[in-house]
Amino acid sequence: MEERVAKDSDELLRMMEQDEAEDGLVVQEFMAISEYARARYITPQSVHYYIRNRKLKKHKCVCGRFVVNIAEADAVFKFKKDEPEEDDDDATDETETD
Repeated sequence: MEERVAKDSDELLRMMEQDEAEDGLVVQEFMAISEYARARYITPQSVHYYIRNRKLKKHKCVCGRFVVNIAEADAVFKFKKDEPEEDDDDATDETETD
């Protein structure tokens, strides 16, 4: 890895912005079972239940831990991606009183 040194504050800010942009490109694809459960506010036992019943596949990380694919697990647990919810303006609750 190359060591970069800023000569002035403008260059330092530019380097920091570039590093943050590069870091933002990395998308996490796998997560440890306990970490996934904690992030989704479910119990790790629920994740293991779906693994045992072959609804969810576990993978072995290079570090030796078992991990799950986040997209696959979200599909099994029916979690949706963070998308803005559309408001229904037509579905207002107006009751008429006589």
